[in-house]
Amino acid sequence: MLKCIFNLQKNTVISGDFHDEKLSKFSYWKNRYKYRNKDVFEWFLEPGEIVEPILNNIAHIQAQHSVGKTNSFLRYIDIGCGLSDLSLHVLIHCPRPLSAAMVDFVSEALQYQNKRMQEYQQMVQLNSESTLHLICADVLCLPFRAGEFDVAIDKGTMDALLKDKGQGHFKSGLLMAEVTRLLSPGGRYLQISDEDPDSRLLFLESISNTKRAAWNCGKRVEETHEESMCGAAPDFHKLSSWNFKSIQLKFGSEYFLYWAERV
Repeated sequence: MLKCIFNLQKNTVISGDFHDEKLSKFSYWKNRYKYRNKDVFEWFLEPGEIVEPILNNIAHIQAQHSVGKTNSFLRYIDIGCGLSDLSLHVLIHCPRPLSAAMVDFVSEALQYQNKRMQEYQQMVQLNSESTLHLICADVLCLPFRAGEFDVAIDKGTMDALLKDKGQGHFKSGLLMAEVTRLLSPGGRYLQISDEDPDSRLLFLESISNTKRAAWNCGKRVEETHEESMCGAAPDFHKLSSWNFKSIQLKFGSEYFLYWAERV
């Protein structure tokens, strides 16, 4: 049986489209998850529509880089998992054992994920060597060492940050720097969005390899008033150029999977 570990950390702290600014606020998601009805909010794509391209990226990491020479598992993190079943689908379908972490700043979302994992374990056979950690933390300042993960998944998290009229671009840059810090050399940052590549690629390139002088890990986060645990600014790491794949759905809908490698 897959081991699921719930860990409540006390560090909760569209490139130009500011419609629905509430999506960038902790209070909105806290209320949504705490008082949700039976309907589950799945941002953008259903898991079955995106899991294969993600597994292909994981296979590329395994084939091209030295992942697993000292560990028998791939290290995976979901940045802002919410109520999505995506990472549970990855755990089910990935042929290799995963050491997975699902992160969100709302504890109710992680309680839901814990329940969902228990339900999945009753229905399907999961890799007994895989582990799942549920971490309540601020994605702008995560409680992990540099280079701790081989793949990071971002399904709409940066899109939500970008809804903030005042600090959306700044916070997105902080998220980019933090994810880059967490990745091992050759690791990949995978980002799922509905924003067209003509706009998104330019934006991602503009914030990917910029040092953030105003690194805010030591500051209090406005809405949660929780003290951060990150400490000093990380070493400066770089990402490769960004690539993308179009995901065509029925009825003409189109989404995009973007990715870049830590160099």
